[in-house]
Amino acid sequence: MIIVIDTTETFQHPLLTGPDWSYIQTFLNRDTATLVVPEIVILETISHFPVKLSDALSETNRAIGKLKKLVPDAQIATPKLDLTDATSQFKDAFHARLKELRAQTPGYEEMAITRIVQRSLQRRKPFDARGQRGLRDAIIWEGVLELGRTTQSHFEMPRLANLNASAEDFEVGEVYRIDGGEIGFSIEFTVKGVIECDEIEDYDPRERPWTTEFAGGVTFKIQTSQVLEEATGQVNEFTIERVKIIPGFQWPYDDID
Repeated sequence: MIIVIDTTETFQHPLLTGPDWSYIQTFLNRDTATLVVPEIVILETISHFPVKLSDALSETNRAIGKLKKLVPDAQIATPKLDLTDATSQFKDAFHARLKELRAQTPGYEEMAITRIVQRSLQRRKPFDARGQRGLRDAIIWEGVLELGRTTQSHFEMPRLANLNASAEDFEVGEVYRIDGGEIGFSIEFTVKGVIECDEIEDYDPRERPWTTEFAGGVTFKIQTSQVLEEATGQVNEFTIERVKIIPGFQWPYDDID
């Protein structure tokens, strides 16, 4: 299992702590999961820290002002923090936490810019409809794709036992014109199937094992982006952007992306 996080998670849990992270750490400690925090996520998290800290201090000062109106004689000290020093301390603590979690932190210096440029020009997600906003998300996505190409799982992953040939519940998303007489659009649909997986080892019975008892029916919600020639209707490009697994049986997690 490879767990990749973006800044959405670090905004909620800056030091990657809390009940959810305690649960994740059980998988990391077993060596059945690998945590991946892209370098761009680390840089973005650290750069946003002084802004978040400044906002928190402002909220605290406003709250203290309200309290003093209610209790004028209360001795409430206004917190004083140096943003530069606090940011430096957070940076050190954040890197120490990543090391503790044995996180991989892939960079983007050697990433092929061609694929990102093509994705932007074709207005493909995570870029917006104009192909302008979404650069950092695109870097993360391309990094995840490269990680998937170079990483092999060291344990038995779930297997697709059966997949229905016909798709259901089609939903067409954004449609836009591309230079050169092409039309780009997105389609989301579902496919029914069956997956199964074998138990890896007998772990602590107090923890959730990965066993065959979770095999059974499942729905795959698939999001695609496509490019076709306007004149002929021929599809020139078909890309699967996202697959969401919706279990129809007992599963140790909620929806899985």
